[in-house]
Amino acid sequence: MGDIAFDRRAFLTGVGGIAAGTVTASLTACETRTGRNVTKSSNVLIVRNFGGSYDEANRKAVYDPFTKETGIRIKVVNFEHEQMLAQIREGRPQFDVMDTDM
Repeated sequence: MGDIAFDRRAFLTGVGGIAAGTVTASLTACETRTGRNVTKSSNVLIVRNFGGSYDEANRKAVYDPFTKETGIRIKVVNFEHEQMLAQIREGRPQFDVMDTDM
């Protein structure tokens, strides 16, 4: 497989999209989801991403600044693709936002 190269603009656009999705999800009515005890007062947003260095970069560039500005803590989970789809099909995903590849 060949390496995929990203320039700075593409990276920042992607990170901005993740931040916008995170903010949008935190402002929606996440607490109405059945099977979850998520409330706006819990101040935790659960994000599914790939982990590793990707998670570390997102933590520094997006999650920590978002938490500092809003007080909403980001909890990262790393479900396998099949497990994530099964949760969605059952109507009980264990995450609020999913960060997927392009």
